[in-house]
Amino acid sequence: MADHWQYSASVAPIALFASALSRTRKWVHSVIAGLVVFTLVVLSMQRSWLYHSAEVLWRDAIAKNPFAWMTHLNLGHALMDEHRFKEAEQSYRNALALSPDPAEPCYCLGAVLADEGNFAEAISEYERALHSKPNSSVIYTDMGECYVHLNQSDRALDCFQRAIACAPGDANAKYQRGVLLDQLNRRGEAIDAYHSAVVIAPDMAVAQFNLGNDLLAAHRVADAVEHFNRAVAAAPDWAEAHVNLGYALLQNGQRDLAIDQFNKALAIDSNLMPARIGMAAAKRAP
Repeated sequence: MADHWQYSASVAPIALFASALSRTRKWVHSVIAGLVVFTLVVLSMQRSWLYHSAEVLWRDAIAKNPFAWMTHLNLGHALMDEHRFKEAEQSYRNALALSPDPAEPCYCLGAVLADEGNFAEAISEYERALHSKPNSSVIYTDMGECYVHLNQSDRALDCFQRAIACAPGDANAKYQRGVLLDQLNRRGEAIDAYHSAVVIAPDMAVAQFNLGNDLLAAHRVADAVEHFNRAVAAAPDWAEAHVNLGYALLQNGQRDLAIDQFNKALAIDSNLMPARIGMAAAKRAP
């Protein structure tokens, strides 16, 4: 989109004006400079309303150029940020009608439909987007999440596998696959999926946390402690991660360290019952 707020190039007139100004008296310089500053201030104030919000900015752009698909798309993004999903959906549909390439508008439309709970419609839009971008791991991952919501696990797993094939370094696709495998009680495969995610993204606290939970359930206590430690390092204000680390430490015979973790959890949320129960158990432990 051309920037319709840019200033026109006026080098030659400005140069002539400056040359003439240099031959006038100093007080005239001051008066003219003051008038120029005043004029610029007034003009800036007249346009400042445009920058009150992203929505206002993009609506003004659309009013001036209603056929620019990117402006409709950006308006949709601004509305999504405010959780105004129905309005965002319409903006994305407008962008789709104007765009020469449907991939991005279709993907954005799919995302807002998913946020609205219209998962089957979202999948249709993601499939349209994949026609133009067949190697998009993000689209496959989001489509997989829609299939999860529709309880179509096989299709969801297929989407996550395709996402990973498109982008082997996509930690989120591997994490989402792990979540689904957990739901299917396939713990060993879930552990592998989470582990492959945290190798790529060691600061992904939720993947470290889930991996710790599965390792603890598999009686791999020392490994669980390691990954819970990484979870709290990545998200130090996550009370539940401190609690689970506390339980793992307690099972590992590290009573004092467990008490420290329960204290940290209670400092974040003094009413967190699992932390209170864990603290009581730790104090009773030999």
